[in-house]
Amino acid sequence: MSHPGNNLFLFVRNLDQGTREHLGHNTNTGPAHLTPEPCSSIPTESQAPAIMSLVEDFYFPFPRTSFRAAETTLIVQQVWFLGSKYLKRAIKRQHKLNDRTTFLISSCQALRKYRYLPWGKRRALAKNRRLRNYAHRMAGELADCDLAMLSLLAWHFSSKMVPLPQGLLQFFANFDEQFDTVCRSIHLSYTKMCEPDTLANFKERLRGLLRLLERHVIIGDGVLYT
Repeated sequence: MSHPGNNLFLFVRNLDQGTREHLGHNTNTGPAHLTPEPCSSIPTESQAPAIMSLVEDFYFPFPRTSFRAAETTLIVQQVWFLGSKYLKRAIKRQHKLNDRTTFLISSCQALRKYRYLPWGKRRALAKNRRLRNYAHRMAGELADCDLAMLSLLAWHFSSKMVPLPQGLLQFFANFDEQFDTVCRSIHLSYTKMCEPDTLANFKERLRGLLRLLERHVIIGDGVLYT
C-alpha cells in the first residue's frame, strides 16, 4: 500500500522552478534537514559593550514550555502555504490527491480567498490534528532561541492559539511589506528572553529560520507527508 502522501510527494518534487524560486528554495538540493544556527553567537568588539549591558540589565531565561506559542506560528505558516496561489496552480497539473489532503488544502484555499477573516475556519484549522501533530514534532527539533523567535512572532499578533491569528496569517501573505516593522517590534523582547543580538542579526536569523521551515514543508518531512 502506498503512503498517503506519495501523490503529493510527486507533485512537490515536480513543482515548476518559478514556483520554487518565488518561495526562496534552491532547486538543486536534496531533501531538507533542519539544521538551525546555534543559539549562541559571538558579538564583534564594537557590539560587545552595548550587548553586555543588555545582558546584565535584561536577560533572564525562560523554560522551554513557555514557547508553546511557536507551534501557532508553525501551523499558520503551513496554512498560508497550503492556501497559496502557487500551490493551487501546481496541484491542477498533478494526479488526484487523497481525500484528507484535498480537504485540508481546500480549507486553506478558502481561508485565503476570504482574506483570512472566517473565524470558524481559523478555529477549525487551529484544532486540526494533522497540523497540530506537525507543529509539535517540528517544535521538538528546534533550538530554544528559534522557538523564542516563533513565539514572539505569534504573541505580536495574538496571545491566543485558537482561532489562528488573522494578523499572523496576513503577515505571511504580505511578508515583504510587514517583516521589518514586526522585527522592530519584537527584537528587544527577544534580547530579554533568549540572547543579546543586534536588530540586523535578528532579522537575518528570523528570515533564515522561516525560509528553512518553508523549504522543509515543501521537500522535507512536513505536514503533507504525514
